[in-house]
Amino acid sequence: MNRTVIGAVALGLFAACGQGEVSANERAKQGHLAQAVTSCGSGPTVQGIDVSSVQGDVNWQQVAASGRAFAFIKATEGTGYVNPTFANGWAGSKAAGVLRGAYHFFHPGEDPIAQANFFVQTMGPLEAGDLPPMIDWEVTDGSSNGADAAAGAAFLARVQQLTGRVPILYTYPGFWYGLGAPSGFAQYPLFIADYGVSCTDLPPPWGRWQLWQDGSTGNVPGVGGQVDTDVFQGSLDDLRAFAQSSAAPPAIPPTTKTGIAARPGGGYWLVQADGGVFSYGGAPFFGSMGGKTLNAPVVGIAAAPDGQGYWLVAQDGGVFGFGSAGFFGSTGAMRLAAPMVGIAATPTGKGYWLVGADGGVFSFGDAGFFGSTGGKALNAPVVGIAAAPDGRGYWLVAADGGIFNFGSAGFFGSMGSTKLAAPVVGVAATATGKGYWLVGADGGVFNFGDAAFQGSLGGQKLSSAVTGIAPEGEGYLIVEADGTVSTLEPAPAGGTGSGSGSAGGGSGTGNAPAPFYGSMGGKPLAAPVVGMAARRDGAGYWLVAADGGVFNFGAAGFFGSMGGKTLNAPVVGLAATPSGNGYWLVAADGGIFSFGDARYFGSMGGTKLNAPIAAMAAAPDGAGYWLVGADGGVFNFGSAGYFGSMGGKTLNAPVVSLAATPSGAGYWLLGADGGIFSFGDARYFGSMGGVPLAKPACAIVATETGAGYWIVARDGGVFNYGDAAFHGSLGNTALNAPVVGAAADLASTGYWLVGGDGGIFAL
Repeated sequence: MNRTVIGAVALGLFAACGQGEVSANERAKQGHLAQAVTSCGSGPTVQGIDVSSVQGDVNWQQVAASGRAFAFIKATEGTGYVNPTFANGWAGSKAAGVLRGAYHFFHPGEDPIAQANFFVQTMGPLEAGDLPPMIDWEVTDGSSNGADAAAGAAFLARVQQLTGRVPILYTYPGFWYGLGAPSGFAQYPLFIADYGVSCTDLPPPWGRWQLWQDGSTGNVPGVGGQVDTDVFQGSLDDLRAFAQSSAAPPAIPPTTKTGIAARPGGGYWLVQADGGVFSYGGAPFFGSMGGKTLNAPVVGIAAAPDGQGYWLVAQDGGVFGFGSAGFFGSTGAMRLAAPMVGIAATPTGKGYWLVGADGGVFSFGDAGFFGSTGGKALNAPVVGIAAAPDGRGYWLVAADGGIFNFGSAGFFGSMGSTKLAAPVVGVAATATGKGYWLVGADGGVFNFGDAAFQGSLGGQKLSSAVTGIAPEGEGYLIVEADGTVSTLEPAPAGGTGSGSGSAGGGSGTGNAPAPFYGSMGGKPLAAPVVGMAARRDGAGYWLVAADGGVFNFGAAGFFGSMGGKTLNAPVVGLAATPSGNGYWLVAADGGIFSFGDARYFGSMGGTKLNAPIAAMAAAPDGAGYWLVGADGGVFNFGSAGYFGSMGGKTLNAPVVSLAATPSGAGYWLLGADGGIFSFGDARYFGSMGGVPLAKPACAIVATETGAGYWIVARDGGVFNYGDAAFHGSLGNTALNAPVVGAAADLASTGYWLVGGDGGIFAL
């Protein structure tokens, strides 16, 4: 495998992937040859290759015609490098019928969990027939053997957790011995690199190689220049079976919390892989499998409808009932096509359904069978099941967010075909059966139908991966592998907003959070999002990208955009008309583009500016607008009056945003340092000027009364002043992209933040 050097990575280490020949002589220098198992392989083999950006674009049809049946393609390295040829290679190899696998060049000196997340996000959901993901482990980054081994183990476990596939470990003997031949990796199929020899000496803990990189100077039709050549030990049918068998359930540590069930009337239970049950919030304890010998780990729990019992289900389909939860059957001792992943109970409590990773559904007691995806080709394994409230249907959810509905369970939408930051791990239905929530391993929540969005953990730093979701009241519970439970539900009426990030300068009553209508988060964008605007009734919002592309959500209509058109300067902002039936876009050169009922009143396009335009705001009557430059200069058009500016004055930081008062007789300017400049009837309530900020300010949003405002920083920190209530912030939260804009939901007094990747945070 060919590596891409990032930053100041040392080149002195001998590396197997495209760096030279790995020979028995080299291994002998390590002084560990006596520990090795000599293996020459036996039986049939299949030829393949592995490629990176070094090979450029590959003609995969020619590769397939040459007899090379599989390929591993470099996807990522460390926490920031993406192979620019990966996407084409990933799609092209699949189209040509070449079995494909993705690999990551591992750096033990960088965060292994961040690397795993980055790798899996770049690779995307694995499809049927894809080879397992692979770690290319051949550098130490100067860290100790123990630290290296711990980092590698964490990376492999995280990839396995996110994909449900057992990863392949690529290394070469000399390097592995240099690590001290650490134990604990025997469960990962070995991809050994060894050149110029007919037999290889396998280091502990392996006694067999699955794949062998036998050279780095191969000439293969369709590949420009030399390429690494690989061998699979087995027939082509064996290779295909290996691709499927690698989807075996990941090993689950006994203490991992694998499920959560809410108790009717309050409280909840958690179950862990060893079958131990933990009760909270007044939920009674009725028993567990903790301390007992199990044939397979427990993967789910379902509450009895009367709240007086629960069922547990194991990967082999064994069912254990406690309290009022009766036993109606199981698949324990049956041969399964795929491991069980979930359980759901009927409304009567006299039956239940089990579901496998292939979507096969098994019904017991009064649970009717309404269909399944068993035996069908899936883009991603099924990970959960939720029952329709009437007991006459159910939903299945796959790791890619795809929804399969059966019986009375209606389809309200899914995340299938959408690129996700992390795989989906669970589904929960609303009490009406007219909606459902999905939750990802990163805690991201996706809501459909009448399932209200009450917040998520997406983008936040979690103590461990999310493993499940359960409905509770009008909200939901999210559980992490270590047992951390987050309750996300509507804020109590009249509750006071609180949380980190508030400047403490404001007061006010917090109501329901701003509703979530959708986002561009995780979707490919032609240009980054640069701003947003909302309807005054809070029923929707618009996002705008630097290329002028407009994305509308909720009741916010689409009236046109500049996407795909040639612009003299990038778009920097968006303002909506009071009616919500139109909007203006403004570019950095002051050019104005009007759509819907947004009338054109003039622009600065073609005029020489002292500084680029940074933002715009609409006059309350919709008959004018203001533009503001980075130097604080203000330009007014139509009914928008001029009340002063910072143009020509010395600023501590450039101006980044503008907000008008409700009367239209004044406005505020916001500097990147959080400084506030008020003009006309815009009152000054405080600022962050002179206060150290973790990230620059990016937006100011005024309240409906004009008696307060919020300042938003690029890290998502929110600072409130006057009557602007604090509803939370993203400060200290790990974000996929910095926050670039904000808008208020004046109907509920909440607000939205938007990231440069189009992700929406409703607070």
